[in-house]
Amino acid sequence: MQFGLFGGARTKRGAGLEDSQGYDSFIEYVSEADRLGFRQLFMVEHHFTGHGQVSASMTVLAYLAAKTRHIRLGTAVVVLPWHNPVLVAEQVATLDLLSGGRVDFGIGKGYRQAEFDGFCIPIAEATERFDEAIEIIRKAWTSNGRFSHHGKRWHYDDVVVEPSRCSARTRRCGWPPAATTASAAPRARVTTCCSTSSPRSIRSSSASPSSARNAGASAASMTPTWWRPPDPCRCSMTRASGPRPTRPASAW
Repeated sequence: MQFGLFGGARTKRGAGLEDSQGYDSFIEYVSEADRLGFRQLFMVEHHFTGHGQVSASMTVLAYLAAKTRHIRLGTAVVVLPWHNPVLVAEQVATLDLLSGGRVDFGIGKGYRQAEFDGFCIPIAEATERFDEAIEIIRKAWTSNGRFSHHGKRWHYDDVVVEPSRCSARTRRCGWPPAATTASAAPRARVTTCCSTSSPRSIRSSSASPSSARNAGASAASMTPTWWRPPDPCRCSMTRASGPRPTRPASAW
């Protein structure tokens, strides 16, 4: 049995250093978990809530990479429709290098209407933006040299993502992250729907179908498909779809 952490820092609105106290205590909390042998940390990303939730998860994880030695550092999740996918690919690759290959890259398409409204992005576009971002990140991490992309939302000409880093094992994480792969990959792993109940994902996870359902996903309704990129990446990605529970804006 392995144990991990899920959540993030919580701050208060205030002047001076008051706002940093929530981050300081969270860093100490994760550092102690690292010393005690906890396996993983998964951190949330939320915006515009007014509850002091973490908005720059990869920035906090980069700081934690310098403060810890063994615990894996995961995003739960980076909401791709809100981000430039090439910048995300660069940031994750850099974080993976700084952490010595301890990154679990969890991605999602988002679900809170208020956050999409804040970014002036229609929530109805979440799926198409998510799918295009995955395509671009995949190109960034598997292309040999430069690549171009011209899609509906994003356009890039003759670019190369540096540092270049491809995961040894890629999975897809959804809502909420119920587990991660049991094997310790030497490089970053992409997590994109951990609660899927396909036989392959359960074999690589400590979660059973019932625990996945209890975590908030209807495992029976998931329909996973698989994509396998060419060498040298040798990774796999699950696509899953299913009902997503609703939570109040103050949750997590």
